[in-house]
Amino acid sequence: MARKSKTQRAKDWLVIAFCLSGLLFFVFASADYISQLLSRPISEAKASPAADEAAKVKPESNAKDAGTQGRPTDNELAALFSGASSLALIMFSLLLAFAAIIGWQSLRHEVETVKDRAETILEQTEKTNRLSIKRAQRLQNRLERRATTLEGNLETRVTTLEGNMKTRNDEIEKELRGRVTAVMGLAIGTLHSDPATKSQKEEDEPYLSEAIYHSREAYEKLEKLPGNSQYHALNNLVYYSCLLGVKSGQDKLLEQGRDLREIGRKYRGLAAVPYLVTYTRTVLAFSSDKDQIRDALGTIQEVRSMAGLSKLAEREAQFVEGSLSEKLSSFDAS
Repeated sequence: MARKSKTQRAKDWLVIAFCLSGLLFFVFASADYISQLLSRPISEAKASPAADEAAKVKPESNAKDAGTQGRPTDNELAALFSGASSLALIMFSLLLAFAAIIGWQSLRHEVETVKDRAETILEQTEKTNRLSIKRAQRLQNRLERRATTLEGNLETRVTTLEGNMKTRNDEIEKELRGRVTAVMGLAIGTLHSDPATKSQKEEDEPYLSEAIYHSREAYEKLEKLPGNSQYHALNNLVYYSCLLGVKSGQDKLLEQGRDLREIGRKYRGLAAVPYLVTYTRTVLAFSSDKDQIRDALGTIQEVRSMAGLSKLAEREAQFVEGSLSEKLSSFDAS
């Protein structure tokens, strides 16, 4: 319950003082009235002839009545008690009125306090509702802007993803076509070549040319694609060009052979063998530089020292090593 204000407490004390003053006034006035009744002299009864005769006839009874002449009469006592009852009723009524006034003052104050609190709460509620509505509106606007941004970003991402997927699909298609073409060139070259001879058979030369064509076409398709698939096609192109002994583009083939050597150095184990063998083939077929020949000889010896070589690879490596040694010896002899 809320505490009363100073003004309200002052009013309550004034009401209490006023009621007490009235109560004391009635109490003292009633006491004064009763005192006057009790101190008033009681009038003696008038004598009558019958009384005289009775007094003469009954002297003893007269003597007894003489003892009660100083007391109030019954009528006076009834009036006294009636007045006292009226005063008591008035005092009780005043007490009830006093209590009702005090209770009403307190009740009115509480009602006013509750009313003020209700009005305050109502104002705060209305203010909170307005703030909530504003916040909800701002949140709705934010969400709408966010949804619009997300929608735009989603459309952009979907468009980008579609473009990336299309690009990737084109790359996969080109890579697949290039790998298939490279496999065709490898198959033709493998079936129509003998890597352990200095020159190929005349009837195999057209097939080797076909293998070179497919290898070149595969390399052109795979050259600009990510990954290592273009190295396989390049290796086939250079390898079969060396076996066929092409007359044009020998410097470029030597350069590509050195590139294949660096690619082979990045691999470990048997995966490096095809690239390193092709490098030594380019030096054997097209180079006249002693340093290059010595480097190629060391490379092929390194290949031969690898464990797990197939018989065909071992046979080819042995042939290349012997051919490089013979070529280097011919330069030293001259």
